[in-house]
This record gives sequence, C-alpha cells and structure tokens, in this order.
Amino acid sequence: MKEKIVKPEVMDPAEKQVTYDAFMTLTIWSSVAVTVILILMAIFLL
Repeated sequence: MKEKIVKPEVMDPAEKQVTYDAFMTLTIWSSVAVTVILILMAIFLL
C-alpha cells in the first residue's frame, strides 16, 4: 500500500503581501498607541 505524500500548503505571493501589510499596519499602530499612552502617563503622573 502506497502512502500518500502530503505537500505543505504554500501561500501565493499576493496572500503573503496582504498578510505582511496587515502585520506592519498592526505593528505601527500598536507602537503609536504605546507611545501615546506613555506620553499621557508622563504628563498626568509626574
């Protein structure tokens, strides 16, 4: 009995680009949010 060879799923370049763009957008907005929170903490807590 032959075993079935399972190939890993490969994303096409367009899907990779969309995923990368979404990740970079999330990373940038997260960095901005953390910076704003730290600035507000510095203003109100010092």
